[in-house]
Amino acid sequence: MPGFDPKTSAHLERSASSNPTCTIHVEDCKLYMPSDLSDSQRRKYCPGGLGAMEDRLRHAEASDSLETLHHQLHTRLFTNRFKVANITGQICNTQAQETQHCIDDRVRTAELQYRRTRDALLKLRGNGAWEETLKVLEKSDVRALNERELTAQEKEEIRRVRE
Repeated sequence: MPGFDPKTSAHLERSASSNPTCTIHVEDCKLYMPSDLSDSQRRKYCPGGLGAMEDRLRHAEASDSLETLHHQLHTRLFTNRFKVANITGQICNTQAQETQHCIDDRVRTAELQYRRTRDALLKLRGNGAWEETLKVLEKSDVRALNERELTAQEKEEIRRVRE
């Protein structure tokens, strides 16, 4: 639904019809998805089946994001192990560190994508049994197998050091 805006949709139709020479670039238009609308707007503006189609798309995207996150966390684990066992010297350590930063960026990207997709699913489906499969992803959940969660005492100590 490119260009749809419940507040200005009538204005867009008038301006497009009054000035046919006006060029509208598709890249500049906001793309609205059914999850961006309220339930009443979704029923009014979405063609039949569009909400269900986005629902299937978002469910697949959430599953893919979790799989990507899992893969990147494994990659981070094995990259760390390889670095500790095999890398020596300043140049090699700098290159290995850059590789680790790239992996961390991919982990954050997959994490954000999952959260965004799950929020869209929540808007489309509401609360329900599906939340048992696609649970809320906490910051503390995103860690490799060899990383442990910090205790409350350790978190407090880190907070004091930062202050």
